[in-house]
Amino acid sequence: MSEPARSARILGMIGLAKRAGYLLCGTDAVISSAASGKKPPLVVCASDASERTKKQLSDKCATYGVTLAVIPCTKDELARYAGKKDSQLSAAAVCDRGMAEKIIILVNS
Repeated sequence: MSEPARSARILGMIGLAKRAGYLLCGTDAVISSAASGKKPPLVVCASDASERTKKQLSDKCATYGVTLAVIPCTKDELARYAGKKDSQLSAAAVCDRGMAEKIIILVNS
């Protein structure tokens, strides 16, 4: 599968998670969720997020045992598919295990 096609499928799954109510948006909200008792199965981060944000997410996800995937999209694309028009989004948490597993398979393919 080509990189643009894979990226489109990943973003499509993120959009589906948002419409189903299984997406938590924003770096602070994602970190709080990872630290809570209801850990999300997957945290996704835009590839153009700052190195500081990537490190912060990586450290927190490793500490709390949450899978982190840097996906091949920009902050603008992630925001658009997450339903956040006219903004940027560095990170989101997928709170449904089935959707998270499908996204992980796409990221690793």
